[in-house]
Amino acid sequence: MTQSLYMIRFLIDTVRFYDFAKRRGLLSNSCDDGYAVHSLVSELWGEMAPKPFFVSGGESRYLTVLAYSTSSKSKFIEHAQAFADPSCYEVVKWEHFSEKQMPSDWGNGLVLGFKVRVCPIKRSSKNSSGGEKDAYLAHIEYTKSLGDDSSQSMTRFDVYKEWLKEQLEKNDSVRVEKVGVDAFQFTKFQRRNQKRKVAILERPDVVLKGVLRILDGKSFCSLLERGVGRHRSFGFGMLLLHPIEGG
Repeated sequence: MTQSLYMIRFLIDTVRFYDFAKRRGLLSNSCDDGYAVHSLVSELWGEMAPKPFFVSGGESRYLTVLAYSTSSKSKFIEHAQAFADPSCYEVVKWEHFSEKQMPSDWGNGLVLGFKVRVCPIKRSSKNSSGGEKDAYLAHIEYTKSLGDDSSQSMTRFDVYKEWLKEQLEKNDSVRVEKVGVDAFQFTKFQRRNQKRKVAILERPDVVLKGVLRILDGKSFCSLLERGVGRHRSFGFGMLLLHPIEGG
């Protein structure tokens, strides 16, 4: 039997959250909140920790976290009440924890608008440790290796749009009808390296918007559950949907 997929929403008290992050040695050097949120939800829920997720409201009293998960609201609350450290538990505004069940089968041919924050990177085949490379730089490197001088014919944004199309269309559940870059910056991230020490990385941080057509409604559910691209545990890859008039 296919598991139900839920969208959950909860609020994080920013004062308590930044105190939590400080005690864990996180959020230094103007880094993104994603790793600290990942650390919080991992301590709250262990293997149940939701991903992908999307964080908003960084300048307000609360951070808002949206996520897809096959676990229900009651399971999240019960697990945290039973096992979470009190200093983690008090960071979440539990009275505002909400959920909705997502459709189990989206209609084939349905056209939807989407928004997604992604980290467009590719694995470097030349690096035995599987290092990451900005998808745009990887494109330039690849075309030059072929002796192709036309690498500059695709702009950075063109490469990111093509990268997203490949990510979304690779399981044949959707076809991207239109896509554009809505926001772009380089962001510093915290990650633990192989020695479990926190390392500072800089990666492309891109928000793309567009229109997709669903080709396989059931496979589309799997796409939502998995998310898009890498670093889905750190605030990237959650596909947010909205209706299109006449779609």
